[in-house]
Amino acid sequence: MKWALVLSGGGSKGAAHIGVIQALEEAKLRPSMVIGVSAGSFVASLYGTGYSSSEMLSITRKYHDHFLFDFDWRWAWHALLGLFYKICGKPSLSLWPRIPNGILRGRQFERLLERIWDQQCLDGTSPPVVITATDLVTGSSICFLPKGLSPLRPLPYRRFLYDVPIARAVRSSCGVPGVFQPLYMDSMALVDGAVRSNLPADIAQALGAEKVICVNLRNPDLPGHSTKNLIETMLRSLDILGYETDLRTLQEGADLVLEPSVTMSVFDFSQIDGAVQSGYKTTLSALPEIRRILESPKKKIVEKERPLSSNHLQAQIPSKPQIRFNGRKKPLA
Repeated sequence: MKWALVLSGGGSKGAAHIGVIQALEEAKLRPSMVIGVSAGSFVASLYGTGYSSSEMLSITRKYHDHFLFDFDWRWAWHALLGLFYKICGKPSLSLWPRIPNGILRGRQFERLLERIWDQQCLDGTSPPVVITATDLVTGSSICFLPKGLSPLRPLPYRRFLYDVPIARAVRSSCGVPGVFQPLYMDSMALVDGAVRSNLPADIAQALGAEKVICVNLRNPDLPGHSTKNLIETMLRSLDILGYETDLRTLQEGADLVLEPSVTMSVFDFSQIDGAVQSGYKTTLSALPEIRRILESPKKKIVEKERPLSSNHLQAQIPSKPQIRFNGRKKPLA
């Protein structure tokens, strides 16, 4: 049975993915492929390049303090300059277009990622790793994948690329709009993969996965810390905005959804140990259902042509009865 593990974004909450992988490895359940979005791309890449769960946690602890040391101070300079002009009675809107398109440049983040993977590409990752980002120019999901893995059918607004360094792919997938500046590659302006889809189960199916298990860290119903600053407010808004899209994706493509109860804010790395434990316990409670799903026959996917602007074929997938696990004793239907 060919099955995919899809790891969503979630900032520091992504540490829960480490616990999920730990529980699956202990149960000797190894996915045929792992698809990572944003924070999920970081954990997926560590997993695919041979790091154990304890090593993943150690790396996360070691590097998290450095992720934000890359401010673009031009915004402060232009704000002060604008204030000066206003005081002098000479307001000028021409200053606003020069404000940078992200608080953090992301160069330091990419250098840190290169310390882990250097210029290594996704070829040879085991299990094969797929990373998604979003192109602001076309609105498409950009899928970085290893050679030997290719889509079985075309998908609208999806583009598949090979031979991209892991560090660059992860940097683009984690580029939260407004926080990180876009990563420019060829004619693309790449930002967080979750902007287009936080749980791309359709991509997993297009790559041949017969079963799809998703780990969802974006749930607006979970109680969390109140937003304390501009970044947290913006990220919380994106979570709420994207959740309806996630629900549609999950209904069409996911066989099982794991939802670890992680209530910390996306930049709160002081609680990553608790996030790992939440992911681990949630997966342990779901193991019987995971085994049942992986042993059950796959559903038939019928291809039908739709009047899409891209003239692609799109799979008509029947809605799947979902089991959702959030770490409680009983699964949520």
